[in-house]
Amino acid sequence: MSRPAVRYDIYLPLQYPDGREVEPGKYRAIEAELIHRFGGVTSVKQEFPLRGQWQFGGEVITDEIIVIMSINFEPRLDEDEAYL
Repeated sequence: MSRPAVRYDIYLPLQYPDGREVEPGKYRAIEAELIHRFGGVTSVKQEFPLRGQWQFGGEVITDEIIVIMSINFEPRLDEDEAYL
């Protein structure tokens, strides 16, 4: 039997804008919060970052990012979107 599910992908940078690395504990805290909220989490290892680019003020910015994903099998779309 299938049931509805909603997948949330959260893209997080590995460095602050000034180049300092984001502390690993911050990712663990986000993962713990998503486990509490949605019951589970999957994340890309920091050793295998993705490369992201975005435009800001006419300049193209390049980031190394990881993706944290949660799948919610009991979606409450309005509440979940307000939370995220």
